[in-house]
Amino acid sequence: MSVWKPRHDKARRCERTLPQARHTQRNGTPIFLRDLGRLKLSNLERHGIVGKNHQNDVVEGTVLLLKDDNPSKVLEGIHAKVTELNERLADDDVQIVPYYDRSDLVDQTVSKVSTRSSRASVSF
Repeated sequence: MSVWKPRHDKARRCERTLPQARHTQRNGTPIFLRDLGRLKLSNLERHGIVGKNHQNDVVEGTVLLLKDDNPSKVLEGIHAKVTELNERLADDDVQIVPYYDRSDLVDQTVSKVSTRSSRASVSF
């Protein structure tokens, strides 16, 4: 289960109501923040520093693929969300830049498995 930590102090006023906030909906069923993980209101401590190329202080995030999820569909969703966020953040001169994208790896693996599967079925 993930822990969601809002950064703004005003969120403390909503400590009881925030878990009931609706995040999204899937097949007509509402998904609330409490369904996504445990809500903990606090300051996020910094545990290190991340640098990339000539920038010695950047923000890093990792997206994890859940078991039994379709990697191709998840990556499509991530790309769509990154595009949306970059459009929203453009006025603040902030941009999300992928550092390691598994799209090519997933595409090549699916292609290779499909090719080998079709060859195996033809040889019978």
